[in-house]
Amino acid sequence: LTYSTQLGSIYMHDLRCRAPALHHDSALTLQRGMVTDIIIGQDPYQLICGTIGGYVMVYDIRYNSVATSFRHSQHYPINSLALYKPMD
Repeated sequence: LTYSTQLGSIYMHDLRCRAPALHHDSALTLQRGMVTDIIIGQDPYQLICGTIGGYVMVYDIRYNSVATSFRHSQHYPINSLALYKPMD
């Protein structure tokens, strides 16, 4: 179960455990805008979030940190995310 709060915190819970598997509470998230979409990346250790401020942030779940982030050139909000899987 993965969700974001209005204050910008991101939580990931393993329903078999009591403690959250991921809790990212960063001032950077608040500056980049509220999270509008979350998906799991092609690597199972990636969590990809889009924000209302036009940012796409890639979190590394293993290290509980932002691996990289990008901003839309026109600063439009990110309404949905999708993974691209090339055909073999």
